[in-house]
Amino acid sequence: MRLTDPDPDAPLDINHAYLSDPKELEACCDGMELIEQLVTTGLFANALDPIPGQVPEWKSRDALRAWVRENVATSFHPSSTCRMGPEDDREAVVDYTGRVYGVAGLRIADASIFPTGLRANLHCTVVAVAGKLADAIRHDVPG
Repeated sequence: MRLTDPDPDAPLDINHAYLSDPKELEACCDGMELIEQLVTTGLFANALDPIPGQVPEWKSRDALRAWVRENVATSFHPSSTCRMGPEDDREAVVDYTGRVYGVAGLRIADASIFPTGLRANLHCTVVAVAGKLADAIRHDVPG
């Protein structure tokens, strides 16, 4: 994440580094191959009407990787970027009350503090965590 302007209201430049891990790219390609297999056989093949120009085509794994890099995106909220954990965890950014290690007076109470990504919609979990951390702030639980 980078600032784009000295103005604090200016939008941030956020690079999520999607597909930068080769395992992530390969998992997406595996998923695309599975989707193709599912939609081109059996009942799906008879029930689906492909939209011209919207069906990806590839002849090799390299071509599929290129298609995935060009077209895959997410509509989900990022999470687990400021992981919660004990102070001796090198990857932890906040403690169990949301206090940011090394920055006095700053707390984080959103999906970024989850140690690992959830396999569900984040809203309910974020509301629960935010409520718990609001209680910690209200009662000023020592860190």
